[in-house]
Amino acid sequence: MFKSATTPGAAAHVPTDNQENPEQQKPEESSQAPVVSQKKFEQSPRLRKWEERIRPLIPYSKADHPEEYETYEKLIPVLAAREDSDVPRIVVVTDVELDYDDLLAIIFLSEMHRLGAIKLAGLIANHGLPLERAKFLRTVMHLLGLGHIEVAKGTYGMPETKSYYPGYYELKNETFKQQEWNNKPFRSGRDLLERLAKEVDEGEQPLTVLLISSLQDISEFFRAHEHDPKFLQTRFKKFVSQGGYIVKDEPNEQGYYDIEPMLNVANNTANIDAAIHYTRCLSEFGLPSDAWSREAAKAAPLEGTVFTEGSKYGPIGAHLSWLYERQEFKFFWDPFNAPFIPRLDNYWYLTTRCIMDPTTEKFAAYMKSPPPFHEILPQTKAIAYDGCAAMGAVGDDVMQALGIMGDHIPVPEYNKKRHRIFGRAVGDLGGVNGRRLGDVLQVFLFGALRHSKDAAEALIPSDSVRHLPEEYANGLDVFEKQVPHLKRSQEIVDEKKQGVNTHEKELERLQTGMIEVDGREYPMIPNKAGGIPYELLYQQAKDVGDKAAEARQKICALEVAREAKRVNEAEAASRRQVQ
Repeated sequence: MFKSATTPGAAAHVPTDNQENPEQQKPEESSQAPVVSQKKFEQSPRLRKWEERIRPLIPYSKADHPEEYETYEKLIPVLAAREDSDVPRIVVVTDVELDYDDLLAIIFLSEMHRLGAIKLAGLIANHGLPLERAKFLRTVMHLLGLGHIEVAKGTYGMPETKSYYPGYYELKNETFKQQEWNNKPFRSGRDLLERLAKEVDEGEQPLTVLLISSLQDISEFFRAHEHDPKFLQTRFKKFVSQGGYIVKDEPNEQGYYDIEPMLNVANNTANIDAAIHYTRCLSEFGLPSDAWSREAAKAAPLEGTVFTEGSKYGPIGAHLSWLYERQEFKFFWDPFNAPFIPRLDNYWYLTTRCIMDPTTEKFAAYMKSPPPFHEILPQTKAIAYDGCAAMGAVGDDVMQALGIMGDHIPVPEYNKKRHRIFGRAVGDLGGVNGRRLGDVLQVFLFGALRHSKDAAEALIPSDSVRHLPEEYANGLDVFEKQVPHLKRSQEIVDEKKQGVNTHEKELERLQTGMIEVDGREYPMIPNKAGGIPYELLYQQAKDVGDKAAEARQKICALEVAREAKRVNEAEAASRRQVQ
């Protein structure tokens, strides 16, 4: 699959952290995690101890999967070299089930916890439907063998005036939701953060906070404690977020580098005020932080086999496969059926979801006439936005050992400060190897599913998992009649943007009127809550794919029969010649 890239324990480019006296930290210095020295790797008794601990936990056969096995082995020296204080103690804030990438991050972190690379302290599910997400996540943790790790219910994640419409594939797993352990009440995310912070006073390590969702929860926690910056500085080691921010090149009058959230990424725009407050606190209080942007994730794509093959590995894999196909179908359908999401076009889909080279003949052909969904699905790549941030939370030393960081990868000056950004722009990843990052994530994701399969299957058999399908008031026949009106509506909107205002009455009628179909009236514009019947469109596309697969099987069977007949006739002719 891939080759190793660095020697475990290679020295880092980033200066060491000074957590002992946060108030004396100089703003211009980096406050990243300490990098263990090469000398520690040579402590053979400790190294042997970790070899004896890790090797039995590797879920791959060395004979059948040598590269995957080697990837796990690379963790041994760095884990042996760590002191207890070097192990990140992580709390996660996630909008799991909004997309599949949150679940990928949780699966990856569970494997890091099992191996001793991190200590998962707790998880907070927020955004839109936080209780539903918390129930789903609690079941996932039980299936991963980590049911003892607390899952809390977070905030709405958005301004209260903002409505939330779940996607057609979102939170549809009724089996996961209805497990008995979900009858137990959930602590609030705020209470969980307070408890985990208090545990630092009782001897636990300061927390690393992984933020892969709305920043409302952490912003509210900051507001409760910003009168006492030392509280935050001493109880939190680092903040890692998926999204992005801009760090000013020069310090401000107070000596800190101002940080501004990027306002074109979902986790920041979910609650913009919270994002602005969060980044201000990072800067003002000198709290070490990393941000992982979409460009880092796009440079580290996973093969779609994580989902198609992952479906063989227990109920979590089965759910991931169900979720992935539907989410990818929406990604496919929207760009090729403008105007529903005009900002996503054919070019975006082919370059982002399929990672295709725009200069190829195949790309040009797909731009002109896209293939059906069943043909393009095997060509899609999984973009693990949150998985990349999760890898960052595990620590620089682990990323160096795995070849994601190291002396072979130059680190730009802007990432030698307290606040770092990975994936600032296309081709500017901030000192990480994107391809290696994707490969390593894939190894540990498969490893976690392979390890947890049997125990998870005993709790919830894969074939018992049931998803509640989206319901629609109207069928595809009505929707297909609506489409021309929708497209005309968008054309008029586009014309208005260009200064053409000759269609006011037509636009008003299209946007507020009704369409008559077979003697009945229906709204012409689908609303946000289930207006476009994605599940019906997906099932239609799936039927086309199933029929195509059946036809291929028949053709293959005919070819096999013809070949068998040809061989038999040749053998018969040969026998006649001998006679």
